[in-house]
Amino acid sequence: MGGNGVMYTHCVLSIHIRRRPLFYIWKLVLPLFLTTAFAFGSFFFDVNELEARSNTAATTLLTTVALIYVLSNELPKTNYQTLIDWFLVFCLVVQLLVWIISNLLTTDLVANTERAQDVDSRYAFVMAGIFTFGTLALFLPKLVKWAMSNKFSRPAYPLKGRKGNELEYYTFEANKNVWY
Repeated sequence: MGGNGVMYTHCVLSIHIRRRPLFYIWKLVLPLFLTTAFAFGSFFFDVNELEARSNTAATTLLTTVALIYVLSNELPKTNYQTLIDWFLVFCLVVQLLVWIISNLLTTDLVANTERAQDVDSRYAFVMAGIFTFGTLALFLPKLVKWAMSNKFSRPAYPLKGRKGNELEYYTFEANKNVWY
């Protein structure tokens, strides 16, 4: 029964929940992007330096695994893959490919150093392009949609307080600010 003596048949409760996308960008996406970009540093070593190339690529791979382990409590627990999950897998695959390609170039092309340097620079360019394009393909549509949706301001609901003797209210629109 309501405060005015009228019996209501149902009540609609609206709770506004929003994730903090900038938290995930600053704490996970940017460090992962930088760590994966550092993996390309293995291509800058001479092809004869197997240890330096392998250590650089392996270190970035281990750094990414450690970062994922530390931040795993901050990620949402879902039954499906989120955009961040796909980015994690993408970064791990790119880093693993950089490590494999870097080691294969070193072991297979050491005899012909000039050819090895040429192939090495081509692989570095191709892998960097794949990583950049993949990152943009993953995040650019969501970032544009988020920027265009005007989610920078706080919602105008729920009730704010009393205005005279009446409650100040806002009309609810189905599927816009109320979900059934």
